[in-house]
Amino acid sequence: MPYWKPGLAGIAIGASLTFGHPAQADDTLYHNAMIWNGDAFQAGSLAIRDGMFIAPSDLSADAERIDLNGAHIVPPYGNAHHHITYASEASSWGFVDPGVFYVWNPNTVTPSDAAADATFYAQRGTYDVSASMGGITEPFGHPERLYVEQLSQYVYQGWELPDFLGNAFHYGRTEGEIDAALDLLLEQGAGFVKTYLLYSEDYGNRANQANFYGQTGLNPENFPYLVEAAHARGLPVAVHVQTRYDAVVAARAGADMLAHLPAYSLERTEQGLAAVAFTEEEAAILGASGIVVVPTYLVAKRNSQYLPEERRPTQAQLDALHAVQAENLRRLHAAGVPILTGTDGPQEVVTEIEHWVDIGGLSRGDALDELFATPAHLFPQRRIGVLEPGYEASFLALNGDPLADLSALGDIALRIKQGEVMTGPVTDAEPAGTGDG
Repeated sequence: MPYWKPGLAGIAIGASLTFGHPAQADDTLYHNAMIWNGDAFQAGSLAIRDGMFIAPSDLSADAERIDLNGAHIVPPYGNAHHHITYASEASSWGFVDPGVFYVWNPNTVTPSDAAADATFYAQRGTYDVSASMGGITEPFGHPERLYVEQLSQYVYQGWELPDFLGNAFHYGRTEGEIDAALDLLLEQGAGFVKTYLLYSEDYGNRANQANFYGQTGLNPENFPYLVEAAHARGLPVAVHVQTRYDAVVAARAGADMLAHLPAYSLERTEQGLAAVAFTEEEAAILGASGIVVVPTYLVAKRNSQYLPEERRPTQAQLDALHAVQAENLRRLHAAGVPILTGTDGPQEVVTEIEHWVDIGGLSRGDALDELFATPAHLFPQRRIGVLEPGYEASFLALNGDPLADLSALGDIALRIKQGEVMTGPVTDAEPAGTGDG
C-alpha cells in the first residue's frame, strides 16, 4: 500500500530587496515573479492568507504587495535521508538556510524527550522532521556494528551493546520480536520504521555469523510480515538495501521506501557490479509496487576521498560505478518510480541532484521534478510542495534560473514557510554527528 501520492508545482523570488515579515494583516501578494509550473518558469504572482496560498482574485483590498523583481520561485526542498537532526534553532537553520524544510531521519538514538522534540518540529518557524528512532535488524546486522564498533568511540563514548539494543536498533528475528519492536517504536514516537535487508540472497550463510558483522540483515522470509505489521500500526517502512535482490524483496513485500539504492556504496561483492545493477524487469517490479527510492548516490564518491590511498578506488572504478548508478536511475525513472532527494551525510540535496545529472542518470528538468516532489512524499498528510491555492504557503525565492544552472538552487534570497519569513538563529551550535549509512 503506497503511502505517498504527491502533487507538483513551483515558484521563485528576487534578490535585491530586504525582506521582512508581512504586516499583521491578513493578505499578502508576492508579484512580479517567475513561477515553476513543472516544466518551465512562468510569470505570475502568489497570494497568501493565514499561511496558505489563495487565488490572487480573492485578496482583500488592503493586501500587502511585495515586488519580487522577477525572481525564480520554487517549492522548498526535502532531505529524505539525514541522520543528524536536533530540536534546536541552530539545527533547523542548518537545513532551512540551503532550502530544506522537510527531513526524514532514518535510524537514530531515541531523544530523551521525543514529545518535546515533536513539538519543536511542528512549528511554522522551524524545519519539519520525522524520525524512525531505532532500526529493525538481526544480531550482527549493519546498525549493530556501526553503533557498537564505531559511534561508541566518537559520539556515544562508553556505550556498549546493551545501551544501543532497544534504542538505536532492535532485533526482529521472529514475529514476536518484530511486534515488540514495533510497539516500542510507537511508544518512542517513531514516524516510520527503518529496516535492514543486506545480501538477503545469501541470508542463510550470513545469519548469526560474526564474520559477516555489519553485512547482514533481516530474514527476507520474515519481511512481508514486518511490513504488514508496521502498516497495521500506521507506520510506513523504509528499507536499507545493498543489492538489487534486496530491493526486489522489499518492493514485493509492500515496503514504502528504499532508503538507499544499490550501487550507493563502494563495497565490492563477489558478483561485482552485477549485484547492484537493476534489470528492466526489476525496475518494472519496483514501478508496479508503488515504492519510492532515495538513491544517496553521492555517498560513494564522497566516501572514497576519506579512504587510505591503498584502498581508494581508481577513477576507472568510480566511473564504472557511476555508469551503473546512471542506468539504474534511467530505468527506475522510465518505470515511473519516484526518486527522492536524500544525502545520508553533510552534502546538500542540490549537490546530490547535480550528481544525478552529471553522470547522465536524469535530465536537469527531471531532477528538478524529483527535488520539488520529495517533500510531499515525506509528509503526505500535509498539503505541501505545490504552489497553488489550498496548499501551505511555503516557497523559496532564487536569484537565478535552475533550469539554466542547477547551482542556482543554492542561491536563495528569501525563504517563506507557511507565510512566514524564515531567518537564522543568533547563537546555539550543535555537536558534530555521524550518519548511519
